[in-house]
Formats: sequence, structure tokens, C-alpha cells
Amino acid sequence: MTRFFYLLSAAAIAAVLGACTVTLSITDQVDRTVAAGAFTGADLAAAAPADDVTLGAGESIIYRVNVPSTSADALYLYLDAELDLYVYRDSGSLYATSASADFFAGGSAGLAVSATGATLSPTDVSANLACPGSCVILPSGTSDPVYVRIRNTSSSDRSVSFYAALRDFEDTSEATSGLDALEVGVTTGALETLSDVDAYEVQTPGTLYFDGTLDAGIVFEAEITDPIYGTTRVLSSGDSAAVLDFEEVRVYAVNDRAAVSGKSLYFLELQ
Repeated sequence: MTRFFYLLSAAAIAAVLGACTVTLSITDQVDRTVAAGAFTGADLAAAAPADDVTLGAGESIIYRVNVPSTSADALYLYLDAELDLYVYRDSGSLYATSASADFFAGGSAGLAVSATGATLSPTDVSANLACPGSCVILPSGTSDPVYVRIRNTSSSDRSVSFYAALRDFEDTSEATSGLDALEVGVTTGALETLSDVDAYEVQTPGTLYFDGTLDAGIVFEAEITDPIYGTTRVLSSGDSAAVLDFEEVRVYAVNDRAAVSGKSLYFLELQ
């Protein structure tokens, strides 16, 4: 009888344990802890790596990135190779991913194949910045710490350098609020972060021409609004429209993508 109850108890415990699954958060799986550091140079590959690592085929590594108090606008997280890069907030939720030097996107959408096209030259943007590999940019106050997962999906070992750089946006309008003045001539901006919207106010009536780079596969739109009557019209890249002074123009990406300035440029030309 005792043996019967022992076997019954053991079977019950096994059944309960078998029904339980434990899901670990990214915050519980950290392999190494590093800290973000300031870097202001125009060549991102010249920054000091936060870590160097060799990953075997199918292997991943998870970093906890401490973000010190800073006056810098943004945190650049990037690699010197095009491996899968996942960035998580301090809550453990997935913020964005990238598998290309061309772009990153919200959630897992950044692991898509990159799109390559014509490169445009910047004017107002301070540097035609490019990442040496997979890259995600987020405002520096978004999260502390940030969690980063790097995954090698290839069939061979890959050595990779991981960078965590604090620096200002190349598009100075990213760090300001309100409307920037849109004058006669060419104004250049960049969509360097997810959900980025650049806003302008037309200073002189004329014709507005809109063009966006193709490198990152970002689908640009420019929305023109009459602030008095509330009417709007939307320009796609390559479109133009007559505009009045004091109309407002907002430029954004409709497909939740962003990239470093050299890959996410757009042009507004007022004639």
C-alpha cells in the first residue's frame, strides 16, 4: 500500500511539473554587462568596441548595456558585421531589430532583407553617417539599461565587434520641439529613430518638391496641413505641390523603419 501511494504521488508530481513551462525574460539571460560610452567622430567604425566576441554557428550572446546619465541625444547600438541584432527595453520588451547596415525597424521587422538604391548627398544634415554593420538607434533616455542580443545565423563561426555609443543626432531637428522654418531652397533631414516626425512651417509661398533616399527601403511621406482650415494633402517621394506661407509640413516613414543619417535622408526643396 505504501509503495502504491508513493508511485501515485510521484506520478502526480511529474504530471504537474510536465504541465509547467518556464519562460525566461531577456533580462534573466544576460551573458555580459557593458556600458555605453561617448563617441563624436564621423566614422562609427573608429569608436572603441564595447565588446569583441566570436559566435559559433547558430550561437547568440546577450548583453546588458548600462546607459550613464548623458547630454547626448541618442544611443547608437551597432556591429561591424551584418548579424541579427535585437534591442530590448529595460522592461524586457523588444524595441527594434536589424540585420543590415541599411536600416532597422520596430519589433522583428528589421530582420528583413535590406533594400539598396541610390545614395543622396546631405546638405543640412551634419554628417552622412553610416554604420559598419547591423545598427539600431534610440533616444538616450528611452531605457536604462538596454538589453542587446546578437545572433549568428550562419553555418560558420563569426567574429564581431559590438558598439554602444552615445552621441547627438546628425539631424539637429530631431532634438528640438515645435516647427522648423522651411525657407526657399533645399532643406535636408533624416529619420534616425522609429516614429520620427520632422515638422516644418513654410515661410514663403511656392512649390514644394519632396524626395527621399532609397537605401534603407524607408517609405517616406510628407503631409502638408493648412493650420487654419485643417485640410491636408500627402506627398510621396518624387511628388511636388503648391504651398502657402504658414502651412505645416511633416515628414515621416509609413513603414516603421529608420536608419543612420546617411541611409535615411530626405530632401524638401521650396521654389
